Amino acid sequence: MFAVAAFVLSVIRAQVQAYSERYRVLFDESPAAILEEDWSAALAYLRSEYEGKPERIEKFLLAYPRVLRTAVGKARVVRANRAAAELLEAPSIESLLGYRVANRVRDINLEAWASILGAIYRGERYLGIDIASTTRRGRKIWVQVRGADLDPEHPASSILVGLADVTHNHERSDAMAELVRAKNDFIAQVSHELRTPLTVVVGLASELEQGEDLSDEDREELTRLVAGQAREVAGIVEDLLVAARTELGTMTVDNRVVDLAAELSATVEGLGMDVDIDLPRLPPVLADATRVRQILRNLLTNAMRYGGPSVFIRGGATEGTAWVEVRDDGPGVPEDMEEAIFEPYATTGSGASQAVGIGLSVSRQLAELMRGSLTYRRDGYETVFCLSLPRSDVGTASQLASQGAES
Repeated sequence: MFAVAAFVLSVIRAQVQAYSERYRVLFDESPAAILEEDWSAALAYLRSEYEGKPERIEKFLLAYPRVLRTAVGKARVVRANRAAAELLEAPSIESLLGYRVANRVRDINLEAWASILGAIYRGERYLGIDIASTTRRGRKIWVQVRGADLDPEHPASSILVGLADVTHNHERSDAMAELVRAKNDFIAQVSHELRTPLTVVVGLASELEQGEDLSDEDREELTRLVAGQAREVAGIVEDLLVAARTELGTMTVDNRVVDLAAELSATVEGLGMDVDIDLPRLPPVLADATRVRQILRNLLTNAMRYGGPSVFIRGGATEGTAWVEVRDDGPGVPEDMEEAIFEPYATTGSGASQAVGIGLSVSRQLAELMRGSLTYRRDGYETVFCLSLPRSDVGTASQLASQGAES
């Protein structure tokens, strides 16, 4: 009888050892990053500190972060595999073992750790969260944590934890959140930009309607002001339409031979601006006249509203292009924002960038659609926006127009 029992025990022991060996191989050689952790001391500590409803423990831990950090510090990593060491950029597997460091629990992770401790406290077998972490080489990453309690009879004493680098997901999510925030700010800016001229239009129109005693001269002046404000609203709406079509990939231009100087003069006159213009005789360009005026209107309006007190217009030509510069003596934008101002919805928080964050983006996109360019630079104490467009007198205009229509 004893011999049979001894034989059965030896078979069981062999099976357990074989199972343990298979487990060890799977654990150690797994391509996935895995840790085995003992949270039993953390669980005992939580039970000594909190006796309330289990479903409310997360709120308790967030209200008392010292308790949370102490509990995390009582957790111990007992095993780690090679993949975990590689993910966390640790010098060795052994360097990952041991107790967690309580003071390394960052504020950004308090809710995540509270979720883990809450699941352990309630005896939940499975847990999962994302944690902002720092590798042993100092690189900041986001780690997805998925855990399972392997020994329910001894709660939290053997929790198998799988790790995955999800930094890219969080960066993409952060970028989307930033885009949403920028669009919301942009909508608020557009609302403000539209409300101002519309308020003026409504007020002036009402005065025209009720002003029976107005002289012809006054009526003419009020009508001129209404027309000017209406053009400003139309310009903002046109920028929005271009931005939408560009985003959808349906924006096109009608490239023809255009007198750049004439379009500039018409734009300045339409805006009623008093600017210093110094232009040589400019060669004709191949462009869309409507879009050229739209770009010039944006540049001149930007300079008038957010630049310095003086606005200058300069121009010239090279072998292949003709260009116009809109200059002002304002402070410009910070160096690190010189390209960002051409991004949709971008603002720098001061100066020229307080304008609706789409005009410069639209203007650059239109310039590039016409095979030209729009750039920003500082020249001494002056802010310079330069619009360059291809000359139509280089090669045959018909060939260039045909190429432009294909673009």
